[in-house]
Amino acid sequence: MKKPLLLSVSVLLFLCSQADADNWGHWRGPNGNSASAEATPPTEWSKTKNVKWKTEIPGKGSGSPVIWEDKVFVVTGISKAAPGGTPAAGRPSGGRQRGGRRGGRGAAPTETEFKVMCYDRKNGELVWEKSATKATPHQGVHSTNNFASASPCTDGKHVYAFFGSRGLYCYTMDGEFVWKRDDFGKMETRNGFGEGSSPTIAGDKIIVPWDHEGASAIFALNKETGKTIWKTDRDEPTNWSTPFVIENDGKQQVVMNGQTSARSYDLESGKELWKCAGQTERPCASAVGA
Repeated sequence: MKKPLLLSVSVLLFLCSQADADNWGHWRGPNGNSASAEATPPTEWSKTKNVKWKTEIPGKGSGSPVIWEDKVFVVTGISKAAPGGTPAAGRPSGGRQRGGRRGGRGAAPTETEFKVMCYDRKNGELVWEKSATKATPHQGVHSTNNFASASPCTDGKHVYAFFGSRGLYCYTMDGEFVWKRDDFGKMETRNGFGEGSSPTIAGDKIIVPWDHEGASAIFALNKETGKTIWKTDRDEPTNWSTPFVIENDGKQQVVMNGQTSARSYDLESGKELWKCAGQTERPCASAVGA
């Protein structure tokens, strides 16, 4: 049986170390640039130095923690063991894969419980946990990926957990279920590498990326109800980047990387504003701006 992951608050102190520091509501923080204007992070740590607390997290997930005031939110996927007690191959081990990328043996899909967990920022104690759904993923993952890769996000009123093909789930800050969207379909990722793009909150909207080997798109949902405000189709294959929202000339735009082109969309309408071709295969990097 796999050992549970460990969450160390040394990372959390790096994000928000002062009582009046900005909340870290989604992946890459309040401005999407991985920077805080308030924090004074430590420059070194060990198993004990600059670590306030450490707590075990069941299952396996690599989504970044997000923080709002005294709460820390993480997501995880707890998979049942395959027959024989060990994960079977989700894809072939070793060797050159399409595009020259060396692959690793991933976990075979077994029934997985997808959870949202809230911890007390002061002491690492579990405040609440919710089981969003149980499902057997339709596709395996790369050995360095898992079934709960996307980071959650929060606006201080709700917390949102995105499990890709398993859906998007909204809870209050106290863990009460509000709504879900599990009707996006199933992603088919390139080479079976798995899913991992995170959603982004922008005003009254939550922006959901949906790039894969099938019909790709980007969605803007009403963050209060989960209803679709707009959906824009994208002629893009699998992509693991996250939408970035920035204001230009008084208007907000959503910038999304892609293998064919990096593109910008009007936040209010979803209309494509510009694109820039010449990107790499299988893009992972998300946009930043200043």
